[in-house]
Amino acid sequence: MVLLFLEGAQYHKGGVREAQIRYKNEEHDTKHPGTWRNVLESLLISFSDQSIVTGQALLYVTYYWASCSISAYHYNLVCDLVLVSIVVHLCSITAVEQYLQNWWLGALRLALILLSFVFVGLVFVQRNTPEFPLSPPVIEDKNDTLLVRPAVCFMAENLTALYDDTVSAVKGGAKGIRKGLQSYIVLVVFFAAATVLSMAQAILGRDKFQRRMFQLRFALFWLRVAVAMAATVVSIMSIGNFSNLQTWMSVSGWFGEDDDDETTINEMPCTSDERNKRKSEEMMPKL
Repeated sequence: MVLLFLEGAQYHKGGVREAQIRYKNEEHDTKHPGTWRNVLESLLISFSDQSIVTGQALLYVTYYWASCSISAYHYNLVCDLVLVSIVVHLCSITAVEQYLQNWWLGALRLALILLSFVFVGLVFVQRNTPEFPLSPPVIEDKNDTLLVRPAVCFMAENLTALYDDTVSAVKGGAKGIRKGLQSYIVLVVFFAAATVLSMAQAILGRDKFQRRMFQLRFALFWLRVAVAMAATVVSIMSIGNFSNLQTWMSVSGWFGEDDDDETTINEMPCTSDERNKRKSEEMMPKL
């Protein structure tokens, strides 16, 4: 996001002549990979490539394997994590001018990122029901929630008698319907714009189109600013939601003695095992 603002500010002030001088300086920087800009761009692309692998692995496990067993709480954590992941992709496409300089590698990255967007959309659509609990309960009712129930119970209105019997007693989770889906839609729109931007930069970056390239950079300054602002807002919201859910879970009593250990994989446990069933029966309100 810092690169987005620096890139826009660099080409916003001055005229075409000054931009031409900066363009020659950039060519010099490209030939010397030790410059700060090349280091930052390489770092951003590496983060994006890692997010492609880790994000798709998490999405695949959640959508095809664990969606019937993980709790609504963990499903919400996954949604927040993948939002941050695609923010990294969006920033890399928009900030790195030479993203499509290597056509086959750039096309492969865009195809994998597009696949990630499709998986994220499927995960969010499954959660887009009025019954799906999204928020932790209020402090005085910290154990009174449906977040610990299997997420599949609330998907596509696939409700059980559990929801019908307990919804009137549960204080948290129903508000904020479709929270996160709006952020995903905003990122999809900016992803499409960023892809067009990268393709235009790759095509107009040729020698015979250099003057148009300078003009294009001025016109796209505000697009970079908008992308940076959207990425910042979505990141803050996603990290905030993730932190709130984790903070609630750590004091709710739903974790067992060995669930909150650094050596355990406590972010993706299944709620269908016998221990969690017994704990659920003990802590849910008696009706």
